[in-house]
Amino acid sequence: MKKLFLTSIAALFLATGTAHAYPAHYYDCGIVFLKIQTGKGTAPSGRRVFPTEWTIVENWKVTQDHDGCGN
Repeated sequence: MKKLFLTSIAALFLATGTAHAYPAHYYDCGIVFLKIQTGKGTAPSGRRVFPTEWTIVENWKVTQDHDGCGN
């Protein structure tokens, strides 16, 4: 019973797209961090699609005012 339950949960995760098609790539670009994540899905036409999400975040350590004087 426990094995059936765990298998059902795993199938639900896969069916809902929780598992990503590809691992995320992270890049340190100096004053920003860049994350590129490719997913998976199906278009309304039934064709398979792989949408790519780009996330750009400020690199706080580089842009932080270290001496508190604005210099």
